[in-house]
Amino acid sequence: MKGEILGFSDAYGGAISGEDGTRYRFDPTDWRGSLAPSASERVDFQIVEGRAIDVYPIGPKSQTVASDAVAAATAQNPSPALWTTPMFGIGAAIVVLFYVFLIPPTLFHPMGGNFKPRLLIGLSIAAIVWRNKRSFARTDQYGVETYRGFGHLMGSGMVDLVVSFAAISGMVIGGFALLF
Repeated sequence: MKGEILGFSDAYGGAISGEDGTRYRFDPTDWRGSLAPSASERVDFQIVEGRAIDVYPIGPKSQTVASDAVAAATAQNPSPALWTTPMFGIGAAIVVLFYVFLIPPTLFHPMGGNFKPRLLIGLSIAAIVWRNKRSFARTDQYGVETYRGFGHLMGSGMVDLVVSFAAISGMVIGGFALLF
């Protein structure tokens, strides 16, 4: 049967007005479109026990929604801030790891006194802030972290682990360098 979407929510599903004038509810798992459904979008669906299942978008509206969504996303966020990009956190972690493992301890005090340990601690704090920002950016409105897939989950976990290790190592070594 064909119909039109009356409304949709990721948490509760949606409602469709069928061609027969009856309203049918559907779960988010029954949506078969590549983009989130929108109100007044034409759909084709099956009816099982008074509910709509296998809801597919039809017509040109589903194609214009994609271009509208891309235009809206580009207008809202033309370019991210430097400290929110993955390269910032990975770069900070690399600098901390390089500093911790490749620069000999004799270079701490002769070259700059307390500057280098304080720089190391500052970079470690920046890496922790960046890791927490990444974690916050992955949370939805209910506070649950969401991932695009298993590979994204594993990759994000590894990056977070390396950055955390580098930051903690940098804080410990920088703190000891300031004390001695």
